[in-house]
Amino acid sequence: MEASASESGLFRRFLEKRGLRVTTTRMAIAGIVFATHQHFTPDQLAEWVRKRDPTTGRMTVYRTLGLLVESELVESLTLGKGRNYYEHTVGHGHHHHMICLRCGRIQEFSHPLLDQLPRRIARERGFAATSHSIRIHGVCADCGAGGGRKRRRNPGPGHQEKTPVTES
Repeated sequence: MEASASESGLFRRFLEKRGLRVTTTRMAIAGIVFATHQHFTPDQLAEWVRKRDPTTGRMTVYRTLGLLVESELVESLTLGKGRNYYEHTVGHGHHHHMICLRCGRIQEFSHPLLDQLPRRIARERGFAATSHSIRIHGVCADCGAGGGRKRRRNPGPGHQEKTPVTES
């Protein structure tokens, strides 16, 4: 998969504005991030980068990931107990996360009320909200919360499903 030119261009402009060098290594790491549509850990990213270029060091990957977060093209999702996942956000609609405490599956979901209600609450209290995030921690249907559903093999941490939530 190739990263979109617009995402790479935004990162390039961010680096230039900050007076940082636009290196092929930084741009390659950014390209790998922009090409994935799953949540990932820094170690997973380092592994993907090493497959393409074994000479790229882990610290270079971590520093570039930090710059991507600082540029607001990538967001960090902290799951507790020191587990951090990342996802690129450019071109993706606003969404929230449900995290299974057993298998680590991350399910994305959205709902119009979850976009409207936080803004309304902030406005009522005279607060100028710039963003909001909702994380639901629990047990997914495959791990037992759904009762009668057959349990699937554990997909491992970072696995995600995009789940639109509809009103009942």
